[in-house]
Amino acid sequence: MITKEIIDHIEGEASIYFDMKDEKVDFATVTFPHFRAMETMLSGKNALDALVITPRVCGICGHAHLLASVRAIEDAYKNAGKEIPLTQKAQKLREFTIVMEIIQNHFKWLYLTIIPELAKLTSSEQLQTPLKGAFAAQIATKALALFGGQWPHSSYMIPGGVTADPTHMELIKAKSFIEELIQFFQKESAGSSLDKFLAIETCKGFKDLDSDISRLEESLTDLDMHKKGFAYDRFISIGEHSFTTPSKLLHTVSHPIQLKYISTEDSFSPQQKSYAKNALYNDKYYETGPLARLMAQKIPLIKNMHRRFKDSALYKSNGKSI
Repeated sequence: MITKEIIDHIEGEASIYFDMKDEKVDFATVTFPHFRAMETMLSGKNALDALVITPRVCGICGHAHLLASVRAIEDAYKNAGKEIPLTQKAQKLREFTIVMEIIQNHFKWLYLTIIPELAKLTSSEQLQTPLKGAFAAQIATKALALFGGQWPHSSYMIPGGVTADPTHMELIKAKSFIEELIQFFQKESAGSSLDKFLAIETCKGFKDLDSDISRLEESLTDLDMHKKGFAYDRFISIGEHSFTTPSKLLHTVSHPIQLKYISTEDSFSPQQKSYAKNALYNDKYYETGPLARLMAQKIPLIKNMHRRFKDSALYKSNGKSI
């Protein structure tokens, strides 16, 4: 068994253990040995303390942890027969800020992780673009911080609403940041107008684009990533947002979810204690995250990519970037 320690690109420490067979990876497992103890910190505390403590789980996706915490508290009130109504403005602000966090994370994933790692395997100088990710991510973060007050570790969501009350000037600034972000994506990432890019239904549509995504797709194909990295081809999305639908997908076929079948288990670690968890549905492993959300939306391009490449390394790398 070979061990690869991961010390950058992530929040915290991790190791990957993998076995080789016929010069290919036959089995792999990720270990997270660092216990952040948020569960212990919250034990015995007032429920509202979670709005301050939980977002500090991570410096990358703290906003998502804040939203999960406030929804858990609201569900507790609802289960106790004291449902708290949420205004449309509060709902939109929550959705906007969580989307901005996802967008800035995707730019980081593409330009600071995927592309630099691919550049090590190819001779293409066009893949040397990490600063693009930092530039795009900071635009999205500025938009988020207008309403969240700061990023990371914001605590602006509270049971029943938000603490933000945007002024007309803040709304104008937010629109300006979004427009700047769209212009960057069109020029650098997509190589086309946003409408034209969203209308692409097959990977063949990338061929005529002078863009980072088209170069990424070409590099992944040249490295035969469409023939590697296959898993169970099972995806699950349980988040309830404007940009996804709760569902589980088996080979692109969507099925409804019953929460009673969802569970987690500790991931296998051969040499040390791990705090990583596996997501299970009806005692079977499922993949969660960006691809699961996109699969649930039944986007034509994503469906075409999956039909051609299944859940290969190419699909997972390029699909998440899109």
